[in-house]
Amino acid sequence: MTGAAAGSRIQTMKTSTLVAVVSVSAAIVALSAAVIAWIVRPKVPSAETVRRELVAYVSSLSPAGSLGLVEGRERLVIRDTIKGQLFGATKLGEFLRIRSDAVIEVEAWADTFYGVSLAAELWSVAWDPRTRSLAVHAPTLEARVPAVLTDTITVRILDRSILVNEAKVAESMKSALTKRFTEYVGERAAAPDVTAKADAALAGIVRNFADKLGSGAGSVSASVGGGR
Repeated sequence: MTGAAAGSRIQTMKTSTLVAVVSVSAAIVALSAAVIAWIVRPKVPSAETVRRELVAYVSSLSPAGSLGLVEGRERLVIRDTIKGQLFGATKLGEFLRIRSDAVIEVEAWADTFYGVSLAAELWSVAWDPRTRSLAVHAPTLEARVPAVLTDTITVRILDRSILVNEAKVAESMKSALTKRFTEYVGERAAAPDVTAKADAALAGIVRNFADKLGSGAGSVSASVGGGR
């Protein structure tokens, strides 16, 4: 073998060896990157972890033990018919039955608030680690005591009666406004328009929570009332 041929063969072997070394190095780098990616990948939390962290998250938003979801200003009109009878409920009055009833109306606006209890045992949280879907059902929506705006109170005498102390009755009705308003919003808590707003507000809160999960979340659903 000539010196030129031997030198060419040696050069070829060196080149092949270099290519092999580079290929092996690239494979090692790729494998290392894959292992590191697997190690540092976002962990998919368990269902119990998600439930615990969600309850803690919503509790941090309202330390008062109730999570407010809907606030607004609502109008209430109370109309009462007051029996007026000459000589009142005496025997003579019942005998004569001279009647003249009064109809009095009281109107007012109040700031209203609706929320749900933060008691953990009342919340239902369903988390599917495979699909990363999160479904949350909060307790039944409840109304808080409304704040009656006293400067909005108006009184109207629709039917007058000389046998009724209208001013006294009107003051009594005004004094009972908070109680009557509380009864009113208690019934409104189950109204579709109110629960729809509560569902939307809760969904926003749950979505914010889901965005904080290390693995993220796919579909998110939320409702009040234990999932109507």
